[in-house]
Amino acid sequence: MNSFEVRRARRREQQHQAALRQARELSEALPRTFFPNASYYSEEPFLRNWRQLGTKGYEQTVPYDDYADLERIIGESRYLCQYSELAINVLEQRQCYLIGEGHSYEYDTGSERTKKRVNAYLQDWLEMVDWPGRQPEMLWNMDRDGEVFLRYYETPEGLDIRYVLPEQVNNEVPGDDVHLGIEYATGDAETVVAYYIDGERVPADQIHHRKTTGRLDPRGVPIFNPVKENLYRIDILLRNMTDTLSSQAAIAMIRKWKTADSGAAQAIIDDLADETRERLSGRNVSKTYLEGSTVIDIPENTQVDFPIASLNAQNFINGVQAAIRTVASNFQIPEWVISAYNSSNTLSRDSAFIQLSATVQHYKRLQARMIYHDKQVIGKAVDFGASRGLVPTNWRQQGELVVMPNTIEVPTPFDELVRSFDRLLDKGVMSRETAAEKLNLNYDQELNRGAKPMETERASQPANASPAQSNNEPEKPSQSL
Repeated sequence: MNSFEVRRARRREQQHQAALRQARELSEALPRTFFPNASYYSEEPFLRNWRQLGTKGYEQTVPYDDYADLERIIGESRYLCQYSELAINVLEQRQCYLIGEGHSYEYDTGSERTKKRVNAYLQDWLEMVDWPGRQPEMLWNMDRDGEVFLRYYETPEGLDIRYVLPEQVNNEVPGDDVHLGIEYATGDAETVVAYYIDGERVPADQIHHRKTTGRLDPRGVPIFNPVKENLYRIDILLRNMTDTLSSQAAIAMIRKWKTADSGAAQAIIDDLADETRERLSGRNVSKTYLEGSTVIDIPENTQVDFPIASLNAQNFINGVQAAIRTVASNFQIPEWVISAYNSSNTLSRDSAFIQLSATVQHYKRLQARMIYHDKQVIGKAVDFGASRGLVPTNWRQQGELVVMPNTIEVPTPFDELVRSFDRLLDKGVMSRETAAEKLNLNYDQELNRGAKPMETERASQPANASPAQSNNEPEKPSQSL
C-alpha cells in the first residue's frame, strides 16, 4: 500500500469516527423526555400478582395485595388528578352529571308540625356542615382515591362530620379479621366492626365509608386506575408533539458562509454567536438568539436535514383521539366530553347518542348510589337530633326523607327543534303550515291522518286578542346539565 492509499484509508477512518462522535453527541443532547422509560411499558398489569381461584385473600377482585400497593395506586391517581388535564376534566364532568347545581332535601310527612320541625333541623344541619360544598368534595375524593371516609363527632350544635384520609386507615394492627385497617366480624366478610385510624380503634358506627368497589373488597380503587397507562401515553405524546413543533419553529434560519475561507468564516461566526458551546453535550456550536427564534451559523460544506419537517401532525392527533376514546369508554361518555372538543356535526350526533345510549342510565345509577350514601349520613344526623329531643324520635316511621337531585337528561336536537317551534306557534309568529313545511311534512295529509288544525286551538280566543296575549302559560325552561 503506497502513501496515498494510507492517507486515504486514514482519512476515511477519521471521517467514520467523526460521524460516530457526532451521532453520540446528538443522542446525548436530546432531551430524555422524548424517550419514556421502557420498563414502564414492559409491565404486565393484567397478570401481576394474580392469584388462583380458591386461594385465601381478597386480591382476586382488587389490584392491590397489601397496604404498600394501595398507597402506590392512590398516589398515581392523585398525580393524574393534579397534573393531567384530561383526568381533571373527567372529574369536573362527573360532578356536572351527578350533582349539577346541587341536590335539595326535604322531610315529607302527614303532620305539618313534625314536618316543620324536622325540616328546620335538617336545613340547619346542612348549613352547619356546609353540605353544598362538601357533597362535590366527597365525589371528587372518592373518584380520585377510590374511597372516602367520614367520621362523626357529637357536638352541642349537632352531629359534625370530618374527613379521614385513606392513608390514615392503616393495617398496623395484625389479625385474621383485620384487612387494610378494617376489622370484620369473625366469619363475615360484609359486616364491619371497627376501623383503625392512626392506630386508634374506632367503632364502625362512628365512620361512614363509601367506595367504588363492592362489599367484599375492603378498600376502593381510583376510577383512573384502569386507564392510567393511556392517560400517561396521551400526556407523553402531546408533550413530544409540542416539543417537536417548538424546536422546529424556534430555528429562524441557517446561515452558510461560502465566500470566506474556513478560518475567517469561523472567526466571524464566533464573533456573532451568543453561544459557542452546547451546554448538554459540550460540543462546539454557534447560535445567535433573536426575538423568539435562533440563527445557526455553519460552514458551507455542512449538510443540514430536518426529519421532523416531514412529520404529519394529523397522524399524531389520530393516535391521541384513539387513546382518548379508550379512556372515555371506561366512563361511559363520548370522546368529546373528555377532550372538550366538538364540531357542529359531532355535537348533534353525540347528543342523540347520549340520549339513546346507556350513558344516561349509567349516570342515573351512579347518582342513585350516591343518594343512598348521602341519605345514610343525613339520616344519622337527624337521629342525633332525635336523641337530643330536637325532632321526634319516630321521625322515620312518620315520614321519609325526600331527595330532589338534578335531572340527568340531555335533549336531542329534535327536542330542541320541537320546543322552538312550540314557542313560535304559541306566540303566533309561525303557522302550522310553515312548521310542517320546515319539517318536510304535508300539512293537509297530516290533517287527514288526525293532526289537530290550528283554528281549533284558537277558536275560543277573543277576536281582538293577540296570540301572545292568549297564551298565559309560562315558558318551560330548557333542560340542561
